[in-house]
Amino acid sequence: MKKIFYVVLLLFSVILTSCENNEPEVIVHNSRIFMYVGDYVGAKVDDGKDVQIRYSESRNATSPVFEAKMQDDKENPILIHALNVGTDTLFVGYRWTAGTSAYGRESAIIVTVLDNK
Repeated sequence: MKKIFYVVLLLFSVILTSCENNEPEVIVHNSRIFMYVGDYVGAKVDDGKDVQIRYSESRNATSPVFEAKMQDDKENPILIHALNVGTDTLFVGYRWTAGTSAYGRESAIIVTVLDNK
């Protein structure tokens, strides 16, 4: 009986350990976006839970290339608005928990805004 208990305990711990590191399949479809000044585009994120966005640290605050905001659209949850000519990066982060551990990843979207003249 004692051996059966240890075998069951070992199997249970192996199952928990293997499940804990499974990363969700979150796909950020847009890794590079080209747009013109004044355009809006939605960035698609599949199966993202707790998705967050942040700008690059080198962003020009007085004349930013684009603005981005989260929206309730499940198909395109990130709305990007082209403001000024240039190239900058938007970082899309997402988090998930498995068991008692928390994990996170971040993907980059390079946004290039062209002059529409």
